Amino acid sequence: MDKNNHTILTELIGRVHVLAPKQLQQITNECEIKAFQKQQHIAETGNVDLNEYFLLDGIVHRYTFAEEGEFITTGFYMSPTIITPNFARTSDQKSIFSLQALIPSVIAFIPVDKLDELRNSTPEIRRWGQRVVERELKIAFFHETVFRSSSAKERLLRLRKKYPNLENQVPHSCIASYIGVTPVSFSRLRKELTH
Repeated sequence: MDKNNHTILTELIGRVHVLAPKQLQQITNECEIKAFQKQQHIAETGNVDLNEYFLLDGIVHRYTFAEEGEFITTGFYMSPTIITPNFARTSDQKSIFSLQALIPSVIAFIPVDKLDELRNSTPEIRRWGQRVVERELKIAFFHETVFRSSSAKERLLRLRKKYPNLENQVPHSCIASYIGVTPVSFSRLRKELTH
């Protein structure tokens, strides 16, 4: 792992809950780094996924398919961030949605069983894992209660506040899907907000 990626990873882990250098090293020693090209999948719906992911650089979206076969973006991850924990992303160890790099991205990953081993043997790493889960539940609750009950205009404004400059980096079809409008309506909405 190069020095820059290691620094980003340790800072990212430490943002959730402060760990001693030894505990941080226990986690980072088990991580591998992989670069993903634009549009490359990290995980795909229905495939076995046994890893936890840390997005060190880039932008990833999670998506699923509607009955009509079109994709629905259900979330974005902008670096640096921890991607939704495995237990919430999978059912019977298989992905319930896909994760795809929208721009070239770098991800650190650790096998779930290795991280479980560390959590079970180290109380501070267990607390860190609990904070990750709490953070994810808070995000999910906000999304379900506040984001989805807002108008499309309010959803776009919230998205812009949370992810500044996202519109200049990813396909507008993904953003339109995420806020629940057609690409044409999204274009109109952007024009309206420009004036």
